[in-house]
Amino acid sequence: MPRNLRVILIAIMFFLAMSTLMMVSGGQLNASAQSLKPTFTAISYWGLNSSQPLQASPGSSFLPLTVMIYYLGPVELFNVTAYVKYSYPLTLVKGEPAPEAFVPLLEPGGSLRLVSLYNVSSNATPGVYNVTVNLTYYVEERLPTGETVTVKGTSSLPVEVAITGYSKVVVVSYSTYPEVLYAGESAAVLKIYLENEGNSLASNVTVKVEPQSPLSMLYPNMSTIKLGYLPPGHIVNLSVPLAIANVTQVTSYPFGYFSAPKPLNTTVYINVTYSGGYYLVPISLYLRPSAYFAAINAYHSPISVGASNAYVTVELANVGYGKAEYVTATLLPNPIFTPYVPSSENPLLAVDFMNESVGDLSSGEAQNVTFVISVSSGIRPGTYYLPLMITWYQPPTMQVMHQIILVPVKVGAGFQLSMSSLSGSSNTILYVIAAVVIIILVAMAVVGARRR
Repeated sequence: MPRNLRVILIAIMFFLAMSTLMMVSGGQLNASAQSLKPTFTAISYWGLNSSQPLQASPGSSFLPLTVMIYYLGPVELFNVTAYVKYSYPLTLVKGEPAPEAFVPLLEPGGSLRLVSLYNVSSNATPGVYNVTVNLTYYVEERLPTGETVTVKGTSSLPVEVAITGYSKVVVVSYSTYPEVLYAGESAAVLKIYLENEGNSLASNVTVKVEPQSPLSMLYPNMSTIKLGYLPPGHIVNLSVPLAIANVTQVTSYPFGYFSAPKPLNTTVYINVTYSGGYYLVPISLYLRPSAYFAAINAYHSPISVGASNAYVTVELANVGYGKAEYVTATLLPNPIFTPYVPSSENPLLAVDFMNESVGDLSSGEAQNVTFVISVSSGIRPGTYYLPLMITWYQPPTMQVMHQIILVPVKVGAGFQLSMSSLSGSSNTILYVIAAVVIIILVAMAVVGARRR
């Protein structure tokens, strides 16, 4: 065989042998990579602690979701990255970074933990949903030749996410202070008791109070109350101050026509909204009939500025729609009129002179009360008001009631000798003084003559 042909055949055989070796090695590498494919499993729960999980419900917000990824083996992994690919009904809370975890080394039996805050769509239906966890990693493989190569791998895991909770915020009870409301009262407090009867946290809880006439909010800025969160089984109470406007009705009595607050029914609407639900409840309130007082007459002799020991009699009538028991009229302290206390009495007894007991008054009955007063000397003549506080017990609950009545009292100038009150010129004044002196002298002369 020619020498050149022999060289060519040897080269061809060497090439075929090397190709076969590379094919065998490559096949072994791929087979090895497939046989050593890492195995993962993953679970999820709402909350930060698996021993105290939370319930997610449609409409839940700012709820932490924990995803635990467990590596089952069989070899060590390097530069492992895991991230969650979420979808409806979950959305990340605005500003929350995408859930991702990284470890440089992950051995069999190790785990990764991903936590992020999510909102759950309020349109979702309770059930179990899937999210996907994607992983990338690197694994070292040894070739039959003894070489070590680094191979990149990926895995995708479906993870079940349960949305089985629900919130149900309701008004379980209410009360008022005072417990019984009477016509004629000016304010009251409505106490509302809310409870979350669901099994998951209620979020974005807002209560809107809508009182109907004659009720209104005592403080208008309190008509909307934001509670935020309400845990399941938790009861919270709200106090809502209400103003009560008088709705009057004119009634004829033997002593005239008078208007008084009438009893009536009214309603306060409580509108509760929260993520995934709402609750509207009407609360009916009854303003019961009550007594109401008016000063139908006031009697007094002429009263002047600076007077003392002046008597004022007030005819007090119950013009309301209910009986009043243990009625008392009290003269309230004021800068114009004060109770008169004789100089021989202890000034502390002024308290006794301020109160007058009336007894019981049914609707349409009247009774006189009398006060002995002193009038300030630093005022001008005119009409001033004597402030009286009427206190009584309102049957059948015997609740203490109060009412302020202003009684007009005319205060005159009285007797005052002043230059401005005399008419005429200065000569007239001198004539008057001279006449007075002459009369005194004549009187003294007559007395002296009699003694002789």
